Order: sequence, then C-alpha cells, then structure tokens
Amino acid sequence: MRDELLQNHDVTSTLFLIEMARNHAFSPDLQHTIDTRPDLIRDSSFMGPGEELRKQMVSEASARAQTATHAERDQLVNRYYDKTLCERSGSGSC
Repeated sequence: MRDELLQNHDVTSTLFLIEMARNHAFSPDLQHTIDTRPDLIRDSSFMGPGEELRKQMVSEASARAQTATHAERDQLVNRYYDKTLCERSGSGSC
C-alpha cells in the first residue's frame, strides 16, 4: 500500500500541498497573497474569488510533487501516512 502511495501523483501532490502550506513554501508572490489575503483562503465557494488562489496552490504543489525524488516522496509519506496509521492504531510509540 505504501509503495502505491509513493507512486500516486494525486496523493503526493496533496501531501506536498499540505507541507508547502504548513511551511509557507510557495513561490514568493503566491505566498505573499496567501499571507495577506486570508479571506481568499477561507473562500470555499465554487468559482468564488478564492478559486484562482486554490488553483495556483494546487498547481505549485503538483509541480513540486512531479519533480520530487523518491526519497522526498518517501519522507512525506513517512510524515503523514505512517503517522496517521500509528495514531489510528492507538500505539503509544508514534
């Protein structure tokens, strides 16, 4: 299952989107818009004013996932997928 996730572009793009948002790691112009226009981030309407911003964020994350090495994708899967499995299992050693 884990190997399939590593090869799935949609999954890795989503993980990069989460990581880039968490680390404020988008391109400077896009990051500036994200930082100064929280109203656009909160706008969840279809075809609303935040749609273009969301598309740009997804596009950058997708491009980043496309160029990521296997090791980089593996690191993200470790961080998000493995952690989630560990938390759901109730193991205290996560």
